[in-house]
Amino acid sequence: MAAGDTLSRIAAAHGTTWQQLHAANGAVIGANPNVLRVGQVLAV
Repeated sequence: MAAGDTLSRIAAAHGTTWQQLHAANGAVIGANPNVLRVGQVLAV
């Protein structure tokens, strides 16, 4: 993940929704899908 990335932008680039991406990565992202940290690795 890089500075400026959003969950919705990442999801759209991979043909999914931010909700599905958040559900699959809740342990990494945490409860707030609006807070992403540079360097986090998400499963798509």
